[in-house]
Amino acid sequence: MAVDAWSEKALVSITKIGGTDVEFCTKTTSIDISGGGQDTETVRTFCGDITRLNPQEPFEISLDVVPVYADDFDSIYFGGTDTTQPLEFTAGTSRDKYRVVILWTTDTTVTSATAATTAGEEAYRLIFAECYAVSFDKTYDADGYLQGTITFKCSAKDKSGDPNVAVQSDDGSGTGLAALNPYTSTTKW
Repeated sequence: MAVDAWSEKALVSITKIGGTDVEFCTKTTSIDISGGGQDTETVRTFCGDITRLNPQEPFEISLDVVPVYADDFDSIYFGGTDTTQPLEFTAGTSRDKYRVVILWTTDTTVTSATAATTAGEEAYRLIFAECYAVSFDKTYDADGYLQGTITFKCSAKDKSGDPNVAVQSDDGSGTGLAALNPYTSTTKW
């Protein structure tokens, strides 16, 4: 069955560099991806125009989330590694790099955005590496619940010119998407 549109369910995995994948699909209510524009400029000459390519803009990934405890999203934004209850994360302690992976798939056995998908199943995966959490805004209404928006930013390329962003897909006729490698300082996916 060919997918007409991806709806209802997306898997979201966030990984601190050198860490393990943490699954956030049950705490994410909305995903917004922007940036990555590849604009050009026109340079006028006496005989015509020259098109100048501008560098690709940074990508921005915003997740509307339902924070329950400090180790959900505050630990990502503030940094730190406190694992002893009660938890405490303080401003200005560290700025860690993260990989944000979003997967839509018809494979109902997959539970992580970084996992392999089965041959014959459709899948669409977005991978953003070397991201920084640049904001985490929270809101609470009297008749609602605590909500937040955590925003990550990453450059299109790293300092060596290697890509920080990848898109993968399988229309169901391939062997399925491969599982991503652990996120380290030398391996993005």
